[in-house]
Amino acid sequence: MPGYAVALCLAVVLAVGVWIHHDLAHSRQRVAEAWQQVEALLEHRHGLAYDLVLYMEQSQAWDQSVADGVLTAARLAKESHDLATRSRAENALSAAILTGFHTIRSSTEDKEGLSVYQQEWLMVEEKVVFAKRYYNDVAASYNARLGRRRNRMMRRVFGLRPKEIFTYNARFKVRDRV
Repeated sequence: MPGYAVALCLAVVLAVGVWIHHDLAHSRQRVAEAWQQVEALLEHRHGLAYDLVLYMEQSQAWDQSVADGVLTAARLAKESHDLATRSRAENALSAAILTGFHTIRSSTEDKEGLSVYQQEWLMVEEKVVFAKRYYNDVAASYNARLGRRRNRMMRRVFGLRPKEIFTYNARFKVRDRV
């Protein structure tokens, strides 16, 4: 009889361990999927930055320093690997894009073409903001799960690390619309 009790206790401990591991793995997968959404939108955003430089050239609103600023910010944002650097680079790209919009607005008569482009940019920005919020919520939930007492041992055994929060701040407001 005592052998059965020990086996039952081991089976319960093993089942709880498997359940905790599955829960953490599922949470980690949700974080990865949420980041893929953010990453895809940021890639689209980088493409729009290059398109803005082309639009500046076509609309005779060319300013080499502004174009260089946009291209450099887009390149740095694409090349950033850690989340803190990526956040700063994305914020710098937003500032460069705003400068590009203001340059075009002040030196071209094609307000309608700019408006269409800016509306597309705003749509992507809004999607990035929502995807960022979702990622941050999922990452915070995952980090909270890792911090629970019952999960600490699994965290150590499997080397699980908390996820960083993405601190990108969109610079576009309703007043920036053309």
